[in-house]
Amino acid sequence: MASDRFVRWQAMGAPTQRQIESVIEDFFGGAGTITWKGKCCTIELPGQPSHPYRSLRKDIDLNEVVAHEDGRWIEVFVDPKYLDVITRMQDRFTGCLADQLARTFAHWWEARLEDSVEIIDFTRS
Repeated sequence: MASDRFVRWQAMGAPTQRQIESVIEDFFGGAGTITWKGKCCTIELPGQPSHPYRSLRKDIDLNEVVAHEDGRWIEVFVDPKYLDVITRMQDRFTGCLADQLARTFAHWWEARLEDSVEIIDFTRS
């Protein structure tokens, strides 16, 4: 299952491709490997997927919570009207980073953030 966080550009307009690349690089600060292919970016993160309650409940099967045991990553898709920050069956750590990356873009560009939980409008009007 994928989780999308759409950042829809509003009155300030969309950032340039270079601005998007710079924000992603600065956000992760070397804590991941960033690869661009056209308008799509993959950020491979260090460590292995985990579950915050694994040591508290021995019966938690990580395979039921996270489908990808082979690593952590976030995908970013750039469109002239929006930015999509995507996770695909990732752990909570990865999901939190993706949430904050989307919020970072929405906040600076006064954009509308849509995700699976809530819609947040960062416009300053």
